[in-house]
Amino acid sequence: MDPDHAAKYRENEKKLLASLTTLRNDLGDQLAPVLDKPYVVFHDAYQYLEAGFGLNGVGSVTVSPEQKPGAKRLHEIEDKIRDTGAVCVFAEPQFRPAIVKAIVADTGAHIGTLDPLGASIAKGPDAYQAIIKQNVDALSDCLGSGS
Repeated sequence: MDPDHAAKYRENEKKLLASLTTLRNDLGDQLAPVLDKPYVVFHDAYQYLEAGFGLNGVGSVTVSPEQKPGAKRLHEIEDKIRDTGAVCVFAEPQFRPAIVKAIVADTGAHIGTLDPLGASIAKGPDAYQAIIKQNVDALSDCLGSGS
């Protein structure tokens, strides 16, 4: 579509792919010590991250963030935390933390925060990488605290 700049586009693609490969390797190393640690997320938004790194997500509080979990669901999640030995339950800054606090109250699990929207990340060419890094930092910090 823009043959005059095709070489520049290919160069940018090559740099981006190299950057993403480096990021993946670095994050894999960071997560390696906690891969076996079970955890629960607020909503089911992390399947690709979990599969890509072999993380041990054991459930979510809700399938959709628009759907508030009922008492029965909260009890099921508390049981899952106990049954699996989940180390952490991850809240999200966009939703009330009271639900997560109530769930973990009697389980011994820690609370972490994952932000799939990257609300605190500046817009720009490296925003995607920064969002992924921020969430991996949160995962490794919380899961590592349960060691």
